[in-house]
Amino acid sequence: MTSAYALSERGQGVLQGLVGAWVIGRVIESANQPQPEYYAPPPVYVYPAPPPPPPPVYYYRPTCYQTPYYDHWGRIAYYRQVCR
Repeated sequence: MTSAYALSERGQGVLQGLVGAWVIGRVIESANQPQPEYYAPPPVYVYPAPPPPPPPVYYYRPTCYQTPYYDHWGRIAYYRQVCR
């Protein structure tokens, strides 16, 4: 406070009082300000991953054919159906 040296003791006291009042006012003003409220974020629900889809099923019509079976004399005894 270089300008305070030019003032008398009374002027310096007034200047100190004004600066002190300003500082006290700032302290009181900052104390009266509402403090920001911090809220926790809402919980994030993590659901389990859905099961993978079943593998595709390919259906082929079976190929069937008749196979003759012969008896021991060489005659057809019966037909057997074979499917693949």
